[in-house]
Amino acid sequence: MMRIALLVIRMAGRAGGRICWLLVCIYLATGVVSFARRWPAKVVAVVPRLDGIRVVTEGGRRGRPGVEDQASLALGVLAWSGLFFVPVTRRWWSGVAALGVVAGVGLGTEPMRRWNLSQEIAAVADVAVKPYEKLFFQRGVSFIRDGFEAYHPKPTAAMFDALKGHGVDAVAVVPYGTYRQGQAAVSLGWDTGDEDLYVALMKVAHARGIRVLLKPQLWVMPGMFPGAIRIEDAGARRVWFESYRTFILHWAKVAERGHADLFAVGTELEKLSGDAKEWRLVVSEVRKVYGGPLTYAANQGPDFEKLAWWDALDYIGLNEYYPLPDSLDFSEVLERVEAVQKKFAKPLILTEVGFASVAGSHREPWSEPRREADWAHQVRCYEALMKAFWGKAWFYGMYPWKVSAHGDVGPEDRSLTPWKKPAMGVLERYYRRARKYDDAEERARVGQGNELGLRRRRLDFEAENLKNTDQTIKN
Repeated sequence: MMRIALLVIRMAGRAGGRICWLLVCIYLATGVVSFARRWPAKVVAVVPRLDGIRVVTEGGRRGRPGVEDQASLALGVLAWSGLFFVPVTRRWWSGVAALGVVAGVGLGTEPMRRWNLSQEIAAVADVAVKPYEKLFFQRGVSFIRDGFEAYHPKPTAAMFDALKGHGVDAVAVVPYGTYRQGQAAVSLGWDTGDEDLYVALMKVAHARGIRVLLKPQLWVMPGMFPGAIRIEDAGARRVWFESYRTFILHWAKVAERGHADLFAVGTELEKLSGDAKEWRLVVSEVRKVYGGPLTYAANQGPDFEKLAWWDALDYIGLNEYYPLPDSLDFSEVLERVEAVQKKFAKPLILTEVGFASVAGSHREPWSEPRREADWAHQVRCYEALMKAFWGKAWFYGMYPWKVSAHGDVGPEDRSLTPWKKPAMGVLERYYRRARKYDDAEERARVGQGNELGLRRRRLDFEAENLKNTDQTIKN
């Protein structure tokens, strides 16, 4: 009986050891597959995590699609079957030991990374804080947190130096909250806990003369953009806005800590932006905790054109993705933009703008179609954009979408980013060019640099409307 018990224990031990080796093989296979998928791009780092090994490369593919998981599983099982011929793997303790080492590495990596990051943040020098400027021109880019060590001070400093070399003097930084369709409230999202990282980023930017637009945004699940959020019930809408105020005030306080130069109270919430009373309350509450100028990043169309509370903000903000004709003529877009700007007499910035580097991207500028890369078409689109907007007195800058914080772009990249593409040369040519409206006296002359001029233009617009109304009545 004892002999049978010992035999069973031995068999169970061997089976357990084999299973441990299987898990180890699959884990190591994730690293092999991750590297193979990104080859021949230059390896930046190898990151062991609990869910697998990630190979980070410069200019290679990012993300972890399902096919990568399937390939890792198949390769791991194949490698495991080969271990049957290795004597040491037949010992039950060898599999347990190997799995213990792998688990220890996976568990220890994140705490160590966090500790290293805290030391890096603590080493960022304080920057002398200047009074908030209300009006300033912004030669910007949207600087997005993706890639290895995104927003960490050292690689961020290197990216900011590179951006400065192209004439960039402003970045839009996007922390994300989350919202799932059908739920009652917004949650603070996955960037919660990284507030010190955002403050350090602002210090790194200011040390290089780069301004920061902090532009919190909602990541809407499953796979939707903020404009998809629709809440018809009045009570549910009140609950939603209460949670949204908690989210936006959280980041407004971070903006004040880091002395962000500009703050966006919302982005592309087109089915909710018509509730002027709620949004005026949002703006009022934000102004209590943040002393700088405010904007809202409106989606093209009704979100931008019908917004009734632009007067409560300091800048009109437009995510400029209006479709263009094949001639790339911006005349109709300018008519829409100037109608809003003239009505509210506020300076205007393009809080986002961009074109995918594929043929025909001007027809749906917001999309990234799966077509062959055409970097030359992206250049033509940016040339037309800059020609249309650059000389306008009311135009105060732009933030093309997007530059990855990691700065990686492959040779066949079709996305909206202009980084490491000829389109960046178009931006640099304009960004290094002085505008006569950059001069404070010139801004004052055209009524863009002081409240009196803005108020005068608003009164002129209202007087014109009254005149047209009177004429209509007489007719």
